[in-house]
Formats: sequence, structure tokens, C-alpha cells
Amino acid sequence: IALALVPLAAAAPGVELLLRGDHLGFGTSAQSWLITTCAALVVPSAIAARRLGRRDLLRFLALAAPFSAVGYLTVAYVTNSSWNRGMPAIALAPLAVGILLCWGTSLAEEGSGRVFGAGAAAALLVVFALLFSSVFGDNSFWQQQVRVKTGAYAGLLTSPEHRDALDAFAKRGPRWVKPDSRVTFLGQEEAYLASGGTPLTPAAWLFLGPADSTAIAYFDRVGRTPDVVFVADADVALKGGYGQLATGDPLFQWVATRYRNADDIGGFSVFVRR
Repeated sequence: IALALVPLAAAAPGVELLLRGDHLGFGTSAQSWLITTCAALVVPSAIAARRLGRRDLLRFLALAAPFSAVGYLTVAYVTNSSWNRGMPAIALAPLAVGILLCWGTSLAEEGSGRVFGAGAAAALLVVFALLFSSVFGDNSFWQQQVRVKTGAYAGLLTSPEHRDALDAFAKRGPRWVKPDSRVTFLGQEEAYLASGGTPLTPAAWLFLGPADSTAIAYFDRVGRTPDVVFVADADVALKGGYGQLATGDPLFQWVATRYRNADDIGGFSVFVRR
């Protein structure tokens, strides 16, 4: 029974943070919950598999562990995502499957069918709750939602603020972005569909930070530069403001010397060629 309750216990810190309104803390996402759950279950699950004589499950763990360990460290090192989002859980998947198989086998064979059913239901409930409770970059499903009525995102439900930003792009974007304009966004990727023009970027999402220096190399390699650059004000604030970016972000330094700040649309500063 104690083993069956581990998934619920692993979710407790995240639930507390969500109730406080913190949607970015470690534990509030399904992937960070998976990391906590696997860390708590790996030893007791392996011991249970050995106690039950399940060599197949032990071999599974032995095969998956090296791949997941190397992958976990690799993803943690290269990702631009903050640690509290739990993105290394991507590489943890093989080991997580083995751990959960050992866990479920222990519940079924050392406990009972009811214990296994309750534990499995609790784990699934937690996963679905976390997946729907923290929507990346938008309101949670129980908060106020409005429907986008026009444009590329027509029909989707989102927050009123997000809807207003998309409407602002539809109304004021054509002032700066012509059908043949090349457009680059720093900090967000979704607005490409709302802004018009042709995206010019080496990746779907140019995240503010040292890694965006690769975008400069990309512009040099293709021999083209964007006509309009949009910079997400919210992401800039997280990085310490425009003053901090001017000294610490390669791509923004490149933009600041070649473009002028001409407007602000939907939470984005609009930079056009000088």
C-alpha cells in the first residue's frame, strides 16, 4: 500500500505549488513528477523484482539505466529550458518504463489486485491532472477561457490576454510586415502564424540566451537577414530587461546595432531596419 501511494506523494509538492498559483515550479509538470516518482521508486522496485525472482525485469533495468543516465545528463546540459520544467524526463523514458513495470508487478504479486488497481489509477490520475493543470504559456483549463474568432488560430480556446495579443497582430502587424517580409521572433514561436510574412530562423523557437548566437551564423550562411524582428517583452523581463540583454545576448546585440525599436504589438517589441 505504501508503494502504491508513491505517485500521489510525488505529486503533493506540485499540487501545493499549483494552489499557490505557481505554474513553473518543479513538480507542477508531468515530466518533473515523473523524475520525482522514478527517483523514489527505483530502489524499492529493483529490490522487489529481485525478491520475486523476476530476472527479465532486472535485465530490463540493467539495459535501460545506462541509456537513460547518459541521455538525462545530455538533455540537462543542452536544453534551454529551466531545470524546474523537468525536460530531461524525455531521456528518462526507457528507465521509467522498467521502474513502473517492477512497481506494478510488486503491487500485483505482493499486494493484491485491488492494490495494483488503486496504484495504477492514482498514477494515471496524477499524470492527466498535471498535463491539464499547467498549460505551457497560457491559462489552465479551469481559468477564464475565450475563443479566438479570426486568423490562423480561429476556434482555439485561450486566455483573454493571449486572444488580445493575437488580435493586435492581425490588426497592426501588416503595418510592418508585408507579404514578402522576412520575420524572426525572439522568445516566442507561435506568433509566426499571426504576423504574416516569411519566417527566417534556424529553429522554430529562438530562446533568449547565449545559444541564439547560432542564428547569426545562420543568417550569414544563407545570405539573408530578417526585415522585421519581434522580441517578446515577457521573456526579456525574465532575462533582466533590455539593458541586460544588450550586454549579454549575442543575437539581441546583433539586432540592436542594425534595427530600431519602432512599435510594440501584443507584448512584442517590433524592430525594423535602421
